[in-house]
Amino acid sequence: FPGGGLVGGLLLANIGLAKMQALDSEGAEFARPALLRALAAHGRDARVRAALLKQVGRGSEAARRALVEAFGDHKAAYAQPVLAGFARADGPLRGEALLALGKLGDPASVALLADARPTVSRDALPALAAALCLAGRDCAGQREFLSTSITVPDRTAGGQDLPRLAAAG
Repeated sequence: FPGGGLVGGLLLANIGLAKMQALDSEGAEFARPALLRALAAHGRDARVRAALLKQVGRGSEAARRALVEAFGDHKAAYAQPVLAGFARADGPLRGEALLALGKLGDPASVALLADARPTVSRDALPALAAALCLAGRDCAGQREFLSTSITVPDRTAGGQDLPRLAAAG
């Protein structure tokens, strides 16, 4: 809030409180992701953090993806354990969780990303490479992997899948 101060802080707190109250009633698939992202911007407030962590497993996949992405965008270190859980599980939010951990860049997240390569599925390799680069780990090597993945299709069965995934990630 420009200028900050008590008035700005109170206004921001009231807006955040109204958004938190909307979490219980907002079910519109197009509105919920935006609501979650807007709340994530208020992550310094303990009430907001608690409310967001309760929402991780709720709602549509689009809403959950938006929340995981917002955790990374806002460097929500408080969400690191939740993100780590998604990053370890082979599921629809794995790629977003890997990227969010890369954006966090804290030592625990970097260690998890570095250890993930042997276990990560082929589909998640482009997200892992991007996450490692975001975390400051061998960006040149990660960019080379992504570039090669896009331009030189693998000769194995399903080889066209990896270039598509790298381009989409």
